[in-house]
Amino acid sequence: MNRKSKKMFALTMSALMTTSLALAGCSGDEAGADGKVELTFMFRGNPEELKAYQATVKRFEEANKDVKVTMVQTAPDQYDTKLKSAIAGRKIPDVFFYNPAQVKAYVNSGVLLDITEAVETSEDVKLDDIWEKGVDKYRFDGKTLGEGAIYGLPKDLGPFALGYNKTMFEDAGIPLPDKDKPYTWDEFVDVAKQLTKDTNGDGKMDQYGTGFNVNWALQPFVWSNGADWINEDGTKVTIDDPKFIEALQFFVDQQLKHGITPSIGETQTLDTYQRWLKGQLAFFPVGPWDMAAFKEQLKFEYDLLPWP
Repeated sequence: MNRKSKKMFALTMSALMTTSLALAGCSGDEAGADGKVELTFMFRGNPEELKAYQATVKRFEEANKDVKVTMVQTAPDQYDTKLKSAIAGRKIPDVFFYNPAQVKAYVNSGVLLDITEAVETSEDVKLDDIWEKGVDKYRFDGKTLGEGAIYGLPKDLGPFALGYNKTMFEDAGIPLPDKDKPYTWDEFVDVAKQLTKDTNGDGKMDQYGTGFNVNWALQPFVWSNGADWINEDGTKVTIDDPKFIEALQFFVDQQLKHGITPSIGETQTLDTYQRWLKGQLAFFPVGPWDMAAFKEQLKFEYDLLPWP
């Protein structure tokens, strides 16, 4: 199978799933016992995503009778480690997901294939239909990120809404949030304190107001305080702005001052995502990719509201 065919596998998957895949630049093509070309597709995701990808791969194989795709599903919290191990061992999957923060390193080390021509000439992928800044996250010209050749297409680009445990609110007799009138941060902390409880009287908290991950949930704190990581023209880092520092301190204070989020030690025992699934958090960020899984996994009612 030639490189163009391998590119089209990635592009076909992208078109069918409105998701992004990267293509390995140095993975070998091997034929199985049945004479079919064997390709590997490595991804992370929940069972609902697996079903969607199985359907996509089936459609691809039906359209390409000489190809067999082996799917490698990995738990989200293990994916990066396993992908890096595969790269280090030169057992790179043909198609895989990767974080845009890794574009530069993976291009420079020859891991990724330049798919620019295939993307731009494909009848299946319409760049005009994909958020431009999403595509730019996977561009690199050898010097500047966001410019030049394309080494992947965006996956899971979307907002984190703020989810809340509706059942927990109702059980506690606390009025449900007003979707048209966001909390102030002080109001949010006050409600979160009311929902941080030792429910069995053993001296340990059994539920918390929230459990935000700094990688995914610091942005609303910073932006709502009038700060940002860089200036508007992208020429200066601005994390020394007093407003940024104030927002970061407020984020940290949720644990150290207000006690509405689990400690670092507690999250090592059970991370906040799992606590949310178990109904132990009042508020938690919800991405659109989570919603199918939550429909099956959550044993409580939840809803969405704007960030404070």
